[in-house]
Amino acid sequence: LGWPEQVRPYAGDRWWVLLLPAALTAAAALGAYALTARRDLGAGLLATRPGPAAAGRALRGPYSLAWRLQRGTLLGWLAGLAFAGAVFGAVAHGAADIVGDNERTQDIFERLGGSHGQAG
Repeated sequence: LGWPEQVRPYAGDRWWVLLLPAALTAAAALGAYALTARRDLGAGLLATRPGPAAAGRALRGPYSLAWRLQRGTLLGWLAGLAFAGAVFGAVAHGAADIVGDNERTQDIFERLGGSHGQAG
């Protein structure tokens, strides 16, 4: 991100800085091309093992596979949102105590959509 800033189009016109990302891209492309000739498909640190011929009950359809692959993420988001909701609820419940008898603050809360005269 810093290379485009070093071009300085209105304060020095250093156009040659644009050659740096072009050279990096060319080097990466040449490296990728060289690696395609040397790669060995199917090879790895551990030998592949054949799996079962048929899927188990938990993987019979696309929805069960999606559940198996995404359940950790889904449960993590659920826990995070539940925690955030509990924190926001606790803060909102104590907002009436923060406002107190200050009429100016009560006016601001009413403009933001709060109710008049409702204390926690």
